[in-house]
Amino acid sequence: MEAMSKKSITTLDRNARKSIRQSVLLGAVIEAGDYEFNCKAYNLSLGGVRLKLNLPLALNSMVKTSVKGSDFLQAQVVWVDKGFIGLSFAHSPEEVAKCLGELGARLPKS
Repeated sequence: MEAMSKKSITTLDRNARKSIRQSVLLGAVIEAGDYEFNCKAYNLSLGGVRLKLNLPLALNSMVKTSVKGSDFLQAQVVWVDKGFIGLSFAHSPEEVAKCLGELGARLPKS
């Protein structure tokens, strides 16, 4: 059996998400420590978000993020690739939906 490259493993891990993603293009903000950065959300689910952010955030870092003016949600950096980052929310899907308001109500529940 051929050995998988590191990139292949990363791709498999990223595609094994628990929540159904919704493609979006929305303004977002990320707080990392004492710093706040404007960015764009490219997909969103009740489990996490994909952001365009050209910053070298470390894997497993804890951050806060807000999408389209929502309240901030705690999240963990779970992948970083070519100017994008993937965050996994540190809240239940029900809490995320409530925090995101109308946007959260329109996201797929599984």
